[in-house]
Amino acid sequence: MSAPMRLQRRDALVELANRMKSAQRVAQDLTVQNRELNRLHSRALVRILDDLREQALDVDDDLARALEGVRDRLRLVYPDPLATFWGRLNLGHILARDLAEARNNLIDAANEFTRADLSTVDLARADLAWIRWDHHTRWPTREWAERILRASVEHPPGSGVFTVLPEEDHDSAELTVMS
Repeated sequence: MSAPMRLQRRDALVELANRMKSAQRVAQDLTVQNRELNRLHSRALVRILDDLREQALDVDDDLARALEGVRDRLRLVYPDPLATFWGRLNLGHILARDLAEARNNLIDAANEFTRADLSTVDLARADLAWIRWDHHTRWPTREWAERILRASVEHPPGSGVFTVLPEEDHDSAELTVMS
């Protein structure tokens, strides 16, 4: 997906990442020893993953396929691994880990604009908080480049990679990473 399109769909990517966190919690709950409750959790997780996949189709086909893979893994192993506590524990941890990794990758994709060409993008209404950029990133005008530099902090220091802080945090020397 091109940098301008990713910037346009950034809110949807972040929303998907936030919804993945709830799916991750449901996956972790698969460690519950009650078998019937586990079936309910598994069905709820499949529904959540189906909903996330549908929402992802509007954003990115590769993301939708990745979510489908996580969902299919759950369907493939259910119900056999759920028959034992250790099976539930392993499945819950595997799915929670996969979802956490997918969520982190999604957040990275939504915020990564190093070497991006944004010179043709109208940034006037774009939420640029937390995006990462470097000296290779192309901005629409010199004024935009200067404004972004003022609103950013180099993170980690000395790396040449900058993170745009939210408007109210410009003067803060500390960087809190979006989670």
